Amino acid sequence: MPPPAATALGDVPAVQSRAHRVLAAIERSIPLPALVGRDLRPKAVSLSVASREVSAALARCGALTVDVETTGYPVGHRDYALRTVQMGDARTAVVFDATNPDHAGVIRDLLACAPRLYAHSATADLVPLAHAGLVDADSAWERMGDTVICAKLRTCW
Repeated sequence: MPPPAATALGDVPAVQSRAHRVLAAIERSIPLPALVGRDLRPKAVSLSVASREVSAALARCGALTVDVETTGYPVGHRDYALRTVQMGDARTAVVFDATNPDHAGVIRDLLACAPRLYAHSATADLVPLAHAGLVDADSAWERMGDTVICAKLRTCW
């Protein structure tokens, strides 16, 4: 079967560009940083508001929950990249652009001042953060609570 015909977008097959257009129509793009509350409606905020919201979550809980999104390739693979870092608590979370140097500075500062960190499958989150220089690996591991272990053992802290 021949490959799909190219479109005006260059070598992107028509079926892919149509799927991309459909997805773009369904899910609008939100500039980062973005704040997500209990209503699950993300909204773009300034970097100072994002930092203030994560700091408020830290003050409420004495801890931050952290999650990352990557390209899905392992660290070291040529196509690996850290895309976003999410931090917050049960009330609010902020999504940061890990590729933006200004965001990276805020992420680094917030993670450094958190006395306790939580992640669901901590290895998948801390390794990319440490690789990107956003957190000191040893310090983060000392402060980390892995919720996947808690869930598997049906215990909590």
